[in-house]
Amino acid sequence: MRTAKARRNTVRMRISRVAASLSALGLADYWILKHFSLTSSSLFSCRFFLILILSISLVYLVIHCYSFLAESRADRLARSETELKVLRAVINSLPDRIYVKDKQSRFILANRAVREFSAGSPDSDILGRDDFSFFPEEVASRFFNNEQELMRTGEPVSHSGWDEDASGRGTWTLTTKVPYRDEHGNIVGLIGIGRDITEQKHLEGSLVEAREEMRYKATHDALTSLLNRGVIMDLLSRELSRTRIENGCTLVLLADIDHFKLVNDAHGHVVGDELLREVARRLLGSVRSYDFVGRYGGEEFLLILNNCDSSLALDRAEEIRESICRDPIRTSAGAFPVTTSIGVLASREWGSMEVEEILREVDGALYRAKAGGRNCCQLSLPIPACQKRGETSNSQPSSSHSLCESYSRV
Repeated sequence: MRTAKARRNTVRMRISRVAASLSALGLADYWILKHFSLTSSSLFSCRFFLILILSISLVYLVIHCYSFLAESRADRLARSETELKVLRAVINSLPDRIYVKDKQSRFILANRAVREFSAGSPDSDILGRDDFSFFPEEVASRFFNNEQELMRTGEPVSHSGWDEDASGRGTWTLTTKVPYRDEHGNIVGLIGIGRDITEQKHLEGSLVEAREEMRYKATHDALTSLLNRGVIMDLLSRELSRTRIENGCTLVLLADIDHFKLVNDAHGHVVGDELLREVARRLLGSVRSYDFVGRYGGEEFLLILNNCDSSLALDRAEEIRESICRDPIRTSAGAFPVTTSIGVLASREWGSMEVEEILREVDGALYRAKAGGRNCCQLSLPIPACQKRGETSNSQPSSSHSLCESYSRV
């Protein structure tokens, strides 16, 4: 089939030929009149002959122009049909659900994916039908109302949600709908595209789980699942700052498992790890949901108890100690009785102190608890606080900064 450019060139050439013929006829008529003296009948015959030739040329031109126009129109129709076939093949090949609806939300175009999703078969005829023909009334009403609102406002919409097809199979779908306008700009329907994003959703879920797992591993101790040292130290700093602003009281406890090294040396690290995990579990069970428990190092655990009465600090520490040593801990090597020594500090008694100073004081209290026979709690108090509590002048401080109250049970 010739190209449009070739056809145009052919028409131009033929028009040029006719124009040349007309020019030649005009020149011939002028030359005859100038050089020959013709009678009226001869002149009439000559001009009649020239006009006849001109008429034939014009008919020839008209016929070729008509043929060109008819051929062009046929070519345009054939090209349009070809483009329409290609367009249909393209949208039917796409996995996305592509459709066009009229103002009553009835399908006027739908690709194979839409027909399979709505009617259960890619060969189903759904044109002229709406969603009420395929989906439960509740679902179809939701689709209809959303589409009518879109056509009323002219605002495109895009959302993702869980949709079920005609067979009941559910998929995550990203749906985009835009107004369908005629040549005058009036909204006469809508154009919709639905994309199955189920795989992406599963991938997102896996990424979220992986991120949460990484965050958990970065903030928790691998053996005991308690907060690790870095996190519990950050939380201690934050809570001390908060209680200073709110004029509250935070209890800081440092607990150590008594004679843990003996268990490790006698039965191995596996049994020692089992014992650490159970102590950690009991510690978590002995505090409130908004308190913090972390592994400080080795067999030591740091506890942060918020909004506590400083006068009840030893009582609270004693409850935690008893929850640990109440029952023997069962391990693969048998059951072991476990006791703990706990150093206690109430932040209100110490006023504004840095985290390092707080830890030094509570560690000193723990050391004195272990030196005093273990399986007990020691409260660290600054000297003025001890005097307020009625300490006598012959009480011997354990350091230049603090005295201790003890609470022990044998």
